[in-house]
Amino acid sequence: MNYIYRAIGSKTIPFSGLKLLHFDSHPDLGIPDVDCSEILRDPQQLMKKVSIENWITPMIYAGHIDHVIWMHPTWSRQLLNRKPTCYSIGEDLCTKRLVVGIPESYFYNDGVFCMEEDISSPVKFGLTVAPIHETNTLCRVCTDIICVLLNQSFILDIDLDTFSTQNPFSTKFTEEQFEIIDRLYTPPPPLTLCLSPKDLEDPAVILAHGMSCAHVLNAARKRQLARLSQWVSCWERGEMPSSENFLLFPCELVDFARLILSLTDQNFGPVVLQAVRKTLDCAKKQIALNKNPPLISLASDDKAIQDALSKLTNEMNTNPTASPPEDQKFSEDKNSSVLSDYTSFIPMKRRSSSPCDAHTDSKSKLRLSESPVMTNCDECPSETENQRQSTNCSVYSMEVDGDSCNRIDLNENRSLKVILTKLETSSTTYRLSNGEDNPNVQLDDDPSISNEQNDQSLSFMHYMWSGCADQKNNPLPHYVSNSSEQNELREQMEGLLNRLHNPCMITIARSAYDGYTPSHQVSNIQLGLLQMLDRVYGRNLLSVTLDYEKCEVSKKFGLKCVNDFKS
Repeated sequence: MNYIYRAIGSKTIPFSGLKLLHFDSHPDLGIPDVDCSEILRDPQQLMKKVSIENWITPMIYAGHIDHVIWMHPTWSRQLLNRKPTCYSIGEDLCTKRLVVGIPESYFYNDGVFCMEEDISSPVKFGLTVAPIHETNTLCRVCTDIICVLLNQSFILDIDLDTFSTQNPFSTKFTEEQFEIIDRLYTPPPPLTLCLSPKDLEDPAVILAHGMSCAHVLNAARKRQLARLSQWVSCWERGEMPSSENFLLFPCELVDFARLILSLTDQNFGPVVLQAVRKTLDCAKKQIALNKNPPLISLASDDKAIQDALSKLTNEMNTNPTASPPEDQKFSEDKNSSVLSDYTSFIPMKRRSSSPCDAHTDSKSKLRLSESPVMTNCDECPSETENQRQSTNCSVYSMEVDGDSCNRIDLNENRSLKVILTKLETSSTTYRLSNGEDNPNVQLDDDPSISNEQNDQSLSFMHYMWSGCADQKNNPLPHYVSNSSEQNELREQMEGLLNRLHNPCMITIARSAYDGYTPSHQVSNIQLGLLQMLDRVYGRNLLSVTLDYEKCEVSKKFGLKCVNDFKS
Protein backbone atom coordinates (compact mmCIF):
# COMPACT_ATOMS: atom_id res chain seq x y z
CA MET A 1 0.00 0.00 0.00
CA ASN A 2 2.77 2.48 0.82
CA TYR A 3 4.30 2.10 -2.65
CA ILE A 4 0.96 2.62 -4.36
CA TYR A 5 0.15 5.65 -2.20
CA ARG A 6 3.54 7.17 -2.98
CA ALA A 7 3.07 6.54 -6.69
CA ILE A 8 -0.34 8.24 -6.50
CA GLY A 9 1.15 11.15 -4.56
CA SER A 10 3.88 11.61 -7.17
CA LYS A 11 1.23 11.45 -9.92
CA THR A 12 3.05 8.48 -11.45
CA ILE A 13 -0.23 6.57 -11.51
CA PRO A 14 -3.83 7.89 -11.52
CA PHE A 15 -5.53 8.90 -8.28
CA SER A 16 -8.72 6.98 -9.11
CA GLY A 17 -10.14 4.44 -11.52
CA LEU A 18 -7.31 1.95 -11.07
CA LYS A 19 -7.85 -1.74 -11.70
CA LEU A 20 -5.99 -4.35 -9.64
CA LEU A 21 -4.90 -7.63 -11.23
CA HIS A 22 -4.11 -9.68 -8.15
CA PHE A 23 -2.30 -13.05 -8.35
CA ASP A 24 -2.27 -14.76 -4.97
CA SER A 25 -3.30 -17.85 -3.03
CA HIS A 26 -5.38 -15.58 -0.76
CA PRO A 27 -7.89 -12.84 -1.72
CA ASP A 28 -6.56 -10.27 0.79
CA LEU A 29 -10.00 -8.64 0.78
CA GLY A 30 -10.42 -8.52 4.54
CA ILE A 31 -11.81 -5.41 6.24
CA PRO A 32 -9.45 -3.60 8.66
CA ASP A 33 -10.74 -2.36 11.99
CA VAL A 34 -10.54 1.36 11.18
CA ASP A 35 -12.90 4.29 11.03
CA CYS A 36 -13.97 5.17 7.51
CA SER A 37 -12.98 8.80 8.08
CA GLU A 38 -9.43 7.67 8.81
CA ILE A 39 -9.16 6.06 5.39
CA LEU A 40 -9.83 9.37 3.64
CA ARG A 41 -8.06 11.76 6.01
CA ASP A 42 -5.06 9.98 7.49
CA PRO A 43 -3.42 7.49 5.11
CA GLN A 44 -0.24 7.38 7.19
CA GLN A 45 -2.16 6.19 10.24
CA LEU A 46 -4.14 3.82 8.02
CA MET A 47 -0.96 2.13 6.80
CA LYS A 48 -0.06 1.39 10.44
CA LYS A 49 -3.36 -0.44 10.95
CA VAL A 50 -3.72 -2.48 7.78
CA SER A 51 -1.95 -5.77 7.22
CA ILE A 52 -1.43 -8.22 4.42
CA GLU A 53 -4.97 -9.57 4.43
CA ASN A 54 -6.87 -6.26 4.38
CA TRP A 55 -4.96 -3.60 2.43
CA ILE A 56 -7.09 -3.67 -0.72
CA THR A 57 -10.54 -2.72 0.61
CA PRO A 58 -9.48 0.66 2.07
CA MET A 59 -8.10 1.62 -1.34
CA ILE A 60 -11.42 0.65 -2.88
CA TYR A 61 -13.33 2.79 -0.39
CA ALA A 62 -10.97 5.73 -1.00
CA GLY A 63 -11.77 5.53 -4.71
CA HIS A 64 -8.31 4.56 -5.92
CA ILE A 65 -9.28 1.05 -7.07
CA ASP A 66 -12.66 0.36 -8.66
CA HIS A 67 -12.20 -3.22 -9.84
CA VAL A 68 -10.28 -6.17 -8.38
CA ILE A 69 -9.45 -9.26 -10.42
CA TRP A 70 -8.29 -12.08 -8.18
CA MET A 71 -6.47 -14.85 -10.04
CA HIS A 72 -5.79 -17.82 -7.81
CA PRO A 73 -4.22 -21.28 -8.13
CA THR A 74 -6.55 -24.25 -8.18
CA TRP A 75 -5.89 -25.18 -4.54
CA SER A 76 -7.31 -21.88 -3.28
CA ARG A 77 -11.06 -21.81 -2.58
CA GLN A 78 -11.74 -18.94 -0.18
CA LEU A 79 -14.07 -17.16 -2.62
CA LEU A 80 -16.37 -18.45 -5.31
CA ASN A 81 -15.40 -17.88 -8.92
CA ARG A 82 -17.40 -15.20 -10.69
CA LYS A 83 -17.40 -13.05 -13.77
CA PRO A 84 -17.26 -9.25 -13.32
CA THR A 85 -19.82 -8.41 -10.62
CA CYS A 86 -20.65 -5.17 -8.85
CA TYR A 87 -20.77 -4.81 -5.04
CA SER A 88 -20.87 -2.06 -2.46
CA ILE A 89 -18.46 -1.05 0.27
CA GLY A 90 -18.94 1.74 2.78
CA GLU A 91 -19.59 2.82 6.34
CA ASP A 92 -21.90 0.82 8.57
CA LEU A 93 -24.70 3.10 9.75
CA CYS A 94 -24.49 1.63 13.27
CA THR A 95 -20.81 0.97 13.95
CA LYS A 96 -19.29 3.58 11.58
CA ARG A 97 -16.82 0.92 10.49
CA LEU A 98 -15.98 -0.28 7.01
CA VAL A 99 -18.27 -3.06 5.75
CA VAL A 100 -18.92 -4.78 2.44
CA GLY A 101 -22.02 -6.17 0.77
CA ILE A 102 -20.69 -9.51 -0.50
CA PRO A 103 -22.79 -12.38 0.96
CA GLU A 104 -20.01 -14.94 1.35
CA SER A 105 -18.64 -16.70 4.40
CA TYR A 106 -15.28 -15.01 3.85
CA PHE A 107 -16.96 -11.77 4.95
CA TYR A 108 -19.87 -12.65 7.23
CA ASN A 109 -17.70 -15.05 9.25
CA ASP A 110 -15.62 -11.99 10.08
CA GLY A 111 -18.67 -9.92 10.98
CA VAL A 112 -18.02 -7.38 8.20
CA PHE A 113 -20.96 -8.09 5.88
CA CYS A 114 -23.72 -5.50 5.63
CA MET A 115 -26.87 -5.10 3.56
CA GLU A 116 -26.56 -2.26 1.07
CA GLU A 117 -29.47 -0.34 2.61
CA ASP A 118 -27.50 -0.25 5.89
CA ILE A 119 -24.35 1.16 4.26
CA SER A 120 -23.81 4.90 4.41
CA SER A 121 -22.61 6.43 1.11
CA PRO A 122 -21.85 3.09 -0.53
CA VAL A 123 -18.99 2.96 -3.01
CA LYS A 124 -19.52 0.62 -5.96
CA PHE A 125 -16.69 -1.61 -7.13
CA GLY A 126 -16.25 -4.59 -9.40
CA LEU A 127 -14.91 -8.01 -8.45
CA THR A 128 -13.80 -10.82 -10.73
CA VAL A 129 -12.55 -14.16 -9.38
CA ALA A 130 -11.03 -16.84 -11.58
CA PRO A 131 -8.43 -19.62 -11.38
CA ILE A 132 -5.11 -19.26 -13.14
CA HIS A 133 -5.47 -21.29 -16.32
CA GLU A 134 -4.19 -21.68 -19.84
CA THR A 135 -5.11 -18.71 -21.99
CA ASN A 136 -6.94 -19.13 -25.29
CA THR A 137 -9.02 -16.89 -27.54
CA LEU A 138 -12.24 -18.81 -26.86
CA CYS A 139 -12.00 -18.61 -23.07
CA ARG A 140 -14.84 -16.53 -21.60
CA VAL A 141 -12.88 -15.85 -18.42
CA CYS A 142 -9.95 -14.40 -20.35
CA THR A 143 -12.32 -12.33 -22.47
CA ASP A 144 -13.98 -10.88 -19.36
CA ILE A 145 -10.63 -9.96 -17.83
CA ILE A 146 -9.36 -8.36 -21.02
CA CYS A 147 -12.57 -6.34 -21.36
CA VAL A 148 -12.29 -5.05 -17.78
CA LEU A 149 -8.66 -3.96 -18.28
CA LEU A 150 -8.96 -2.72 -21.87
CA ASN A 151 -7.51 0.81 -22.13
CA GLN A 152 -7.48 1.08 -18.32
CA SER A 153 -4.63 1.80 -15.92
CA PHE A 154 -4.06 -1.29 -13.82
CA ILE A 155 -1.66 -2.48 -11.14
CA LEU A 156 -0.20 -5.95 -11.49
CA ASP A 157 0.13 -7.41 -8.00
CA ILE A 158 1.79 -10.80 -7.48
CA ASP A 159 2.39 -12.71 -4.26
CA LEU A 160 4.98 -15.46 -4.49
CA ASP A 161 2.71 -17.80 -2.53
CA THR A 162 0.66 -17.98 -5.73
CA PHE A 163 3.08 -20.65 -6.87
CA SER A 164 3.45 -22.55 -3.61
CA THR A 165 1.80 -21.87 -0.26
CA GLN A 166 1.61 -23.33 3.20
CA ASN A 167 -0.59 -22.83 6.25
CA PRO A 168 1.64 -21.50 9.05
CA PHE A 169 -1.02 -22.32 11.66
CA SER A 170 -0.98 -26.06 11.06
CA THR A 171 1.90 -26.62 13.50
CA LYS A 172 1.26 -23.68 15.81
CA PHE A 173 -1.02 -25.56 18.23
CA THR A 174 -1.53 -29.14 19.38
CA GLU A 175 -4.50 -31.23 18.30
CA GLU A 176 -6.14 -30.80 21.71
CA GLN A 177 -5.66 -27.03 21.55
CA PHE A 178 -7.18 -26.92 18.08
CA GLU A 179 -10.22 -28.81 19.39
CA ILE A 180 -10.78 -26.15 22.05
CA ILE A 181 -10.21 -23.34 19.53
CA ASP A 182 -12.81 -24.93 17.26
CA ARG A 183 -15.37 -25.22 20.07
CA LEU A 184 -14.95 -21.57 20.98
CA TYR A 185 -14.27 -19.84 17.67
CA THR A 186 -15.89 -21.89 14.90
CA PRO A 187 -18.38 -19.57 13.12
CA PRO A 188 -22.11 -20.36 13.20
CA PRO A 189 -23.02 -23.05 10.65
CA PRO A 190 -24.61 -22.03 7.33
CA LEU A 191 -28.39 -21.80 7.18
CA THR A 192 -30.38 -24.19 5.01
CA LEU A 193 -32.73 -22.61 2.49
CA CYS A 194 -36.09 -24.32 2.08
CA LEU A 195 -37.07 -23.20 -1.39
CA SER A 196 -39.50 -24.67 -3.87
CA PRO A 197 -38.18 -26.03 -7.18
CA LYS A 198 -39.62 -22.96 -8.88
CA ASP A 199 -37.78 -20.58 -6.54
CA LEU A 200 -34.54 -22.46 -7.06
CA GLU A 201 -34.70 -21.45 -10.72
CA ASP A 202 -35.15 -17.76 -9.90
CA PRO A 203 -31.77 -15.99 -9.36
CA ALA A 204 -33.47 -13.00 -7.71
CA VAL A 205 -35.15 -15.21 -5.07
CA ILE A 206 -31.93 -17.09 -4.38
CA LEU A 207 -30.01 -13.83 -4.08
CA ALA A 208 -32.54 -12.37 -1.64
CA HIS A 209 -32.41 -15.47 0.54
CA GLY A 210 -28.61 -15.54 0.38
CA MET A 211 -28.40 -11.91 1.51
CA SER A 212 -30.81 -12.58 4.38
CA CYS A 213 -28.84 -15.62 5.53
CA ALA A 214 -25.60 -13.66 5.37
CA HIS A 215 -27.18 -10.88 7.45
CA VAL A 216 -28.28 -13.34 10.16
CA LEU A 217 -24.95 -15.20 10.25
CA ASN A 218 -22.99 -11.95 10.30
CA ALA A 219 -24.89 -10.73 13.39
CA ALA A 220 -24.42 -14.08 15.14
CA ARG A 221 -20.69 -14.08 14.44
CA LYS A 222 -20.31 -10.55 15.84
CA ARG A 223 -22.08 -11.60 19.04
CA GLN A 224 -19.84 -14.63 19.38
CA LEU A 225 -16.63 -12.65 18.93
CA ALA A 226 -17.87 -9.84 21.16
CA ARG A 227 -18.40 -12.16 24.12
CA LEU A 228 -15.01 -13.80 23.68
CA SER A 229 -13.42 -10.37 23.35
CA GLN A 230 -15.05 -9.23 26.60
CA TRP A 231 -13.52 -12.17 28.46
CA VAL A 232 -10.10 -11.39 26.99
CA SER A 233 -10.40 -7.75 28.07
CA CYS A 234 -11.35 -8.75 31.62
CA TRP A 235 -8.39 -11.10 31.97
CA GLU A 236 -5.97 -8.53 30.59
CA ARG A 237 -7.18 -6.16 33.33
CA GLY A 238 -6.63 -8.90 35.91
CA GLU A 239 -10.38 -9.38 36.45
CA MET A 240 -12.87 -12.19 35.98
CA PRO A 241 -15.86 -12.00 33.63
CA SER A 242 -19.19 -10.97 35.12
CA SER A 243 -21.43 -13.36 37.03
CA GLU A 244 -23.89 -13.78 34.17
CA ASN A 245 -21.12 -15.27 32.03
CA PHE A 246 -20.50 -17.96 34.65
CA LEU A 247 -24.21 -18.71 34.75
CA LEU A 248 -24.63 -18.85 30.99
CA PHE A 249 -21.28 -20.09 29.65
CA PRO A 250 -19.42 -22.03 32.37
CA CYS A 251 -18.24 -24.76 29.97
CA GLU A 252 -16.91 -22.20 27.50
CA LEU A 253 -15.07 -20.38 30.27
CA VAL A 254 -13.48 -23.64 31.38
CA ASP A 255 -12.38 -24.39 27.81
CA PHE A 256 -11.02 -20.89 27.28
CA ALA A 257 -9.11 -20.87 30.57
CA ARG A 258 -7.62 -24.30 29.88
CA LEU A 259 -6.55 -23.19 26.42
CA ILE A 260 -4.73 -20.16 27.79
CA LEU A 261 -3.06 -22.08 30.59
CA SER A 262 -1.91 -24.76 28.14
CA LEU A 263 0.17 -22.21 26.22
CA THR A 264 3.24 -22.63 28.40
CA ASP A 265 5.48 -20.98 25.79
CA GLN A 266 3.53 -17.71 26.07
CA ASN A 267 4.31 -15.12 28.73
CA PHE A 268 0.95 -13.56 29.52
CA GLY A 269 2.07 -12.18 32.87
CA PRO A 270 1.16 -13.15 36.45
CA VAL A 271 -1.85 -10.82 36.69
CA VAL A 272 -3.47 -12.33 33.61
CA LEU A 273 -2.71 -15.91 34.61
CA GLN A 274 -4.05 -15.38 38.12
CA ALA A 275 -7.35 -14.06 36.72
CA VAL A 276 -7.56 -16.99 34.29
CA ARG A 277 -6.90 -19.58 37.02
CA LYS A 278 -9.51 -18.01 39.27
CA THR A 279 -11.98 -18.00 36.40
CA LEU A 280 -11.28 -21.69 35.79
CA ASP A 281 -11.95 -22.58 39.43
CA CYS A 282 -15.20 -20.60 39.60
CA ALA A 283 -16.44 -21.95 36.27
CA LYS A 284 -15.84 -25.53 37.43
CA LYS A 285 -17.86 -24.85 40.58
CA GLN A 286 -20.68 -23.39 38.50
CA ILE A 287 -20.75 -26.43 36.22
CA ALA A 288 -21.30 -28.60 39.27
CA LEU A 289 -24.21 -26.38 40.33
CA ASN A 290 -25.85 -26.16 36.89
CA LYS A 291 -28.14 -29.17 36.76
CA ASN A 292 -30.02 -27.93 33.68
CA PRO A 293 -27.69 -25.67 31.67
CA PRO A 294 -29.44 -23.34 29.18
CA LEU A 295 -29.46 -24.30 25.53
CA ILE A 296 -27.61 -21.24 24.25
CA SER A 297 -24.34 -20.52 22.48
CA LEU A 298 -21.88 -17.66 22.33
CA ALA A 299 -23.67 -16.51 19.17
CA SER A 300 -27.16 -16.43 20.75
CA ASP A 301 -29.08 -13.17 20.47
CA ASP A 302 -29.98 -10.90 23.39
CA LYS A 303 -33.51 -12.26 23.70
CA ALA A 304 -32.27 -15.83 24.13
CA ILE A 305 -29.71 -14.63 26.67
CA GLN A 306 -32.29 -12.72 28.70
CA ASP A 307 -34.71 -15.67 28.65
CA ALA A 308 -31.95 -17.98 29.87
CA LEU A 309 -30.95 -15.54 32.61
CA SER A 310 -34.55 -15.23 33.77
CA LYS A 311 -34.89 -19.00 33.96
CA LEU A 312 -31.64 -19.35 35.89
CA THR A 313 -32.61 -16.52 38.25
CA ASN A 314 -35.90 -18.23 39.07
CA GLU A 315 -34.07 -21.47 39.76
CA MET A 316 -31.63 -19.70 42.07
CA ASN A 317 -34.48 -18.06 43.96
CA THR A 318 -36.04 -21.45 44.60
CA ASN A 319 -32.70 -23.16 45.19
CA PRO A 320 -30.15 -20.86 46.90
CA THR A 321 -27.40 -23.48 46.56
CA ALA A 322 -27.41 -22.87 42.81
CA SER A 323 -26.18 -19.29 43.22
CA PRO A 324 -22.75 -18.44 41.87
CA PRO A 325 -19.88 -18.47 44.37
CA GLU A 326 -19.25 -15.17 46.14
CA ASP A 327 -15.68 -14.84 44.93
CA GLN A 328 -17.02 -14.92 41.38
CA LYS A 329 -18.99 -11.70 41.83
CA PHE A 330 -16.17 -9.28 42.51
CA SER A 331 -15.96 -8.05 38.93
CA GLU A 332 -19.21 -7.07 37.28
CA ASP A 333 -18.92 -5.62 33.81
CA LYS A 334 -21.76 -3.18 33.29
CA ASN A 335 -21.54 -3.60 29.56
CA SER A 336 -21.22 -7.37 29.58
CA SER A 337 -24.53 -7.94 27.82
CA VAL A 338 -24.45 -4.90 25.55
CA LEU A 339 -23.05 -6.13 22.27
CA SER A 340 -24.33 -3.51 19.88
CA ASP A 341 -21.28 -1.29 20.41
CA TYR A 342 -18.83 -4.04 19.53
CA THR A 343 -16.36 -2.84 16.92
CA SER A 344 -12.88 -4.10 17.70
CA PHE A 345 -11.13 -7.45 17.43
CA ILE A 346 -12.78 -8.27 14.12
CA PRO A 347 -10.79 -11.15 12.64
CA MET A 348 -9.63 -11.24 9.08
CA LYS A 349 -10.36 -14.68 7.73
CA ARG A 350 -8.48 -14.07 4.50
CA ARG A 351 -5.39 -15.77 5.67
CA SER A 352 -5.65 -14.58 9.22
CA SER A 353 -2.54 -13.30 10.92
CA SER A 354 0.60 -15.33 10.59
CA PRO A 355 2.09 -16.54 13.88
CA CYS A 356 5.46 -15.30 12.60
CA ASP A 357 4.40 -11.69 12.16
CA ALA A 358 5.07 -8.63 14.27
CA HIS A 359 2.47 -6.15 15.38
CA THR A 360 2.28 -3.13 17.62
CA ASP A 361 -1.00 -3.25 19.44
CA SER A 362 -4.20 -5.23 19.56
CA LYS A 363 -6.38 -2.42 18.27
CA SER A 364 -4.39 -2.00 15.08
CA LYS A 365 -4.14 -5.77 14.65
CA LEU A 366 -0.88 -6.66 12.95
CA ARG A 367 1.65 -4.58 11.15
CA LEU A 368 2.69 -7.42 8.99
CA SER A 369 6.11 -7.50 7.51
CA GLU A 370 4.94 -8.18 3.99
CA SER A 371 4.75 -5.79 1.09
CA PRO A 372 1.44 -4.45 -0.18
CA VAL A 373 1.14 -7.26 -2.69
CA MET A 374 -1.29 -10.05 -2.08
CA THR A 375 -4.09 -12.21 -3.40
CA ASN A 376 -6.50 -14.96 -2.50
CA CYS A 377 -7.71 -18.29 -3.58
CA ASP A 378 -10.85 -19.64 -5.08
CA GLU A 379 -12.52 -22.53 -6.79
CA CYS A 380 -10.98 -25.10 -9.03
CA PRO A 381 -11.04 -24.40 -12.79
CA SER A 382 -12.30 -27.90 -13.50
CA GLU A 383 -15.91 -27.01 -12.73
CA THR A 384 -18.25 -27.27 -15.70
CA GLU A 385 -19.71 -24.29 -17.52
CA ASN A 386 -23.16 -25.05 -16.17
CA GLN A 387 -21.83 -25.08 -12.63
CA ARG A 388 -20.20 -21.72 -13.19
CA GLN A 389 -23.39 -20.20 -14.50
CA SER A 390 -25.48 -21.54 -11.61
CA THR A 391 -22.94 -20.26 -9.08
CA ASN A 392 -22.91 -16.78 -10.58
CA CYS A 393 -26.69 -16.58 -10.71
CA SER A 394 -27.36 -17.91 -7.25
CA VAL A 395 -25.05 -15.79 -5.15
CA TYR A 396 -24.28 -12.46 -6.71
CA SER A 397 -26.25 -9.40 -7.43
CA MET A 398 -25.53 -8.25 -10.95
CA GLU A 399 -22.97 -8.32 -13.71
CA VAL A 400 -21.23 -5.16 -14.82
CA ASP A 401 -18.72 -3.93 -17.29
CA GLY A 402 -15.35 -3.00 -15.91
CA ASP A 403 -16.05 0.74 -15.89
CA SER A 404 -19.68 0.80 -14.80
CA CYS A 405 -19.12 0.98 -11.04
CA ASN A 406 -19.54 4.35 -9.39
CA ARG A 407 -16.49 6.33 -8.39
CA ILE A 408 -16.01 8.83 -5.61
CA ASP A 409 -16.06 12.43 -6.81
CA LEU A 410 -12.47 13.60 -7.08
CA ASN A 411 -13.37 16.94 -5.50
CA GLU A 412 -14.36 15.11 -2.33
CA ASN A 413 -10.87 13.62 -2.14
CA ARG A 414 -8.91 16.76 -2.86
CA SER A 415 -7.53 16.79 0.68
CA LEU A 416 -6.48 13.16 0.31
CA LYS A 417 -4.57 14.09 -2.86
CA VAL A 418 -2.67 16.72 -0.94
CA ILE A 419 -1.82 14.28 1.86
CA LEU A 420 -0.59 11.65 -0.58
CA THR A 421 1.55 14.24 -2.36
CA LYS A 422 3.19 15.15 0.96
CA LEU A 423 3.63 11.46 1.71
CA GLU A 424 5.44 10.95 -1.58
CA THR A 425 7.79 13.92 -1.09
CA SER A 426 8.81 12.65 2.35
CA SER A 427 9.32 9.10 1.12
CA THR A 428 12.67 7.39 1.30
CA THR A 429 11.78 5.02 -1.52
CA TYR A 430 12.92 6.17 -4.95
CA ARG A 431 11.87 5.01 -8.36
CA LEU A 432 14.25 4.25 -11.23
CA SER A 433 12.42 5.50 -14.30
CA ASN A 434 13.31 4.80 -17.89
CA GLY A 435 10.30 6.51 -19.40
CA GLU A 436 6.74 7.50 -18.66
CA ASP A 437 5.30 4.17 -19.70
CA ASN A 438 7.63 2.03 -17.66
CA PRO A 439 5.94 -0.33 -15.24
CA ASN A 440 7.24 0.29 -11.74
CA VAL A 441 8.15 -2.98 -10.05
CA GLN A 442 8.20 -2.95 -6.24
CA LEU A 443 9.69 -6.07 -4.65
CA ASP A 444 9.23 -6.46 -0.90
CA ASP A 445 10.74 -8.99 1.46
CA ASP A 446 8.32 -8.42 4.32
CA PRO A 447 10.55 -6.40 6.71
CA SER A 448 8.88 -5.73 10.04
CA ILE A 449 7.43 -2.25 10.18
CA SER A 450 7.77 -2.15 13.93
CA ASN A 451 9.99 -3.98 16.37
CA GLU A 452 7.48 -3.68 19.17
CA GLN A 453 6.60 -7.30 19.85
CA ASN A 454 3.25 -7.78 21.50
CA ASP A 455 2.47 -11.32 20.42
CA GLN A 456 2.38 -12.45 24.05
CA SER A 457 -0.89 -10.59 24.62
CA LEU A 458 -4.27 -12.29 24.88
CA SER A 459 -5.66 -9.82 22.36
CA PHE A 460 -3.21 -11.05 19.77
CA MET A 461 -4.05 -14.68 20.51
CA HIS A 462 -7.77 -13.89 20.33
CA TYR A 463 -7.24 -12.36 16.91
CA MET A 464 -5.22 -15.36 15.77
CA TRP A 465 -7.69 -17.95 17.10
CA SER A 466 -10.63 -16.26 15.42
CA GLY A 467 -8.93 -16.72 12.06
CA CYS A 468 -7.57 -20.25 12.40
CA ALA A 469 -10.66 -21.99 13.83
CA ASP A 470 -12.44 -24.76 11.95
CA GLN A 471 -9.35 -25.78 9.98
CA LYS A 472 -10.81 -29.20 9.17
CA ASN A 473 -13.87 -27.82 7.37
CA ASN A 474 -12.59 -24.42 6.26
CA PRO A 475 -8.79 -24.58 6.09
CA LEU A 476 -6.43 -21.97 4.79
CA PRO A 477 -4.78 -22.89 1.47
CA HIS A 478 -1.89 -25.30 1.88
CA TYR A 479 -0.13 -26.79 -1.12
CA VAL A 480 3.64 -27.02 -1.47
CA SER A 481 4.11 -27.40 -5.21
CA ASN A 482 7.07 -28.73 -7.14
CA SER A 483 9.14 -26.88 -9.74
CA SER A 484 7.18 -28.37 -12.62
CA GLU A 485 3.87 -27.08 -11.23
CA GLN A 486 5.41 -23.67 -10.60
CA ASN A 487 6.65 -23.48 -14.19
CA GLU A 488 3.17 -24.36 -15.43
CA LEU A 489 1.63 -21.55 -13.36
CA ARG A 490 4.21 -19.08 -14.67
CA GLU A 491 3.48 -20.08 -18.25
CA GLN A 492 -0.26 -19.64 -17.71
CA MET A 493 0.30 -16.26 -16.09
CA GLU A 494 2.61 -15.23 -18.93
CA GLY A 495 0.01 -16.20 -21.51
CA LEU A 496 -2.54 -13.84 -19.94
CA LEU A 497 -0.09 -10.96 -19.46
CA ASN A 498 0.97 -11.19 -23.11
CA ARG A 499 -2.62 -10.41 -24.12
CA LEU A 500 -2.76 -7.28 -21.95
CA HIS A 501 -1.20 -3.86 -22.30
CA ASN A 502 1.51 -2.80 -19.86
CA PRO A 503 0.47 -2.16 -16.25
CA CYS A 504 1.20 1.22 -14.69
CA MET A 505 2.85 -0.47 -11.72
CA ILE A 506 3.94 -3.96 -10.66
CA THR A 507 4.14 -4.97 -7.00
CA ILE A 508 5.53 -8.28 -5.77
CA ALA A 509 5.35 -9.73 -2.25
CA ARG A 510 7.59 -12.59 -1.24
CA SER A 511 5.54 -13.72 1.82
CA ALA A 512 8.71 -15.27 3.17
CA TYR A 513 8.83 -14.10 6.78
CA ASP A 514 5.15 -14.68 7.51
CA GLY A 515 5.43 -18.35 6.62
CA TYR A 516 3.04 -18.53 3.65
CA THR A 517 5.65 -19.07 0.94
CA PRO A 518 7.88 -22.08 1.75
CA SER A 519 11.23 -20.57 2.72
CA HIS A 520 13.26 -23.09 0.73
CA GLN A 521 11.42 -22.14 -2.48
CA VAL A 522 11.30 -18.33 -2.23
CA SER A 523 14.50 -17.56 -4.15
CA ASN A 524 13.75 -19.89 -7.05
CA ILE A 525 10.15 -18.72 -7.34
CA GLN A 526 11.25 -15.08 -7.31
CA LEU A 527 13.95 -15.59 -9.92
CA GLY A 528 11.58 -17.47 -12.21
CA LEU A 529 8.95 -14.74 -11.85
CA LEU A 530 11.41 -11.93 -12.68
CA GLN A 531 12.59 -13.85 -15.73
CA MET A 532 8.99 -14.25 -16.85
CA LEU A 533 8.32 -10.51 -16.42
CA ASP A 534 11.48 -9.80 -18.44
CA ARG A 535 10.13 -11.92 -21.31
CA VAL A 536 6.77 -10.15 -21.21
CA TYR A 537 7.82 -6.51 -20.74
CA GLY A 538 11.51 -6.43 -21.57
CA ARG A 539 14.31 -5.29 -19.33
CA ASN A 540 14.31 -1.81 -20.78
CA LEU A 541 10.74 -1.20 -19.65
CA LEU A 542 11.13 -2.44 -16.09
CA SER A 543 12.36 -0.33 -13.20
CA VAL A 544 12.80 -2.43 -10.07
CA THR A 545 12.83 -1.35 -6.43
CA LEU A 546 14.04 -4.02 -4.02
CA ASP A 547 12.81 -3.53 -0.46
CA TYR A 548 14.73 -6.14 1.48
CA GLU A 549 18.17 -6.57 2.95
CA LYS A 550 20.06 -8.39 0.20
CA CYS A 551 19.74 -8.11 -3.55
CA GLU A 552 21.52 -11.22 -4.81
CA VAL A 553 18.52 -12.00 -6.98
CA SER A 554 18.73 -8.62 -8.70
CA LYS A 555 22.44 -9.11 -9.29
CA LYS A 556 21.85 -12.52 -10.85
CA PHE A 557 19.05 -11.11 -12.95
CA GLY A 558 21.01 -8.03 -14.03
CA LEU A 559 18.66 -5.53 -12.37
CA LYS A 560 19.76 -2.45 -10.53
CA CYS A 561 18.87 -2.26 -6.85
CA VAL A 562 17.38 1.19 -6.36
CA ASN A 563 17.29 1.16 -2.58
CA ASP A 564 18.19 -1.34 0.12
CA PHE A 565 16.06 -1.08 3.23
CA LYS A 566 17.27 -2.69 6.42
CA SER A 567 14.67 -4.57 8.40
